[in-house]
Amino acid sequence: MSKKVPVLVLDTNVWVDDALAFRPGHQAASMLIYKARAHGVELAYGITSMKDVFYLVTLTCKRYLRDQGVAVSEGVARACIDTAWDVTEKMTELATPIGADLSDVWFARKLRNVHNDLEDNFVVAAAERADADYIVTSDQGLLSNPHVRTMRAEDMLEHLRLLYE
Repeated sequence: MSKKVPVLVLDTNVWVDDALAFRPGHQAASMLIYKARAHGVELAYGITSMKDVFYLVTLTCKRYLRDQGVAVSEGVARACIDTAWDVTEKMTELATPIGADLSDVWFARKLRNVHNDLEDNFVVAAAERADADYIVTSDQGLLSNPHVRTMRAEDMLEHLRLLYE
């Protein structure tokens, strides 16, 4: 009997953490992606997350540079956008996109009474569609929701260590 390959849906914030080294969750997110791939764990993301990752990487990159005293010229802004494109390319290379249709919209809206964040609810809908084992996130709302199987990247790293090492 073959063992089921674990499926992890990575939330938007995990991809953003992985992409931007100055984010506090960078090391854990990057190590999680590396270790999961090394152990054959299937990584996935909701297709709706890709646009959010693109937007957040661009915005966070510009904000960080401004906070460091760097003027965000047209060239600097273009570099932030190029970084966001690179991240979305990495997502498509390392993980499986989970599509969405009207049933996901219905499901995400129905979750409003359980979790009042539409973007997160689309991640939950993607995890349901993929029959994922866990959603990996740093989102406190998702982490504290008893109706959703979630883990922080750091905790998932430890979980994988116990499973595979």
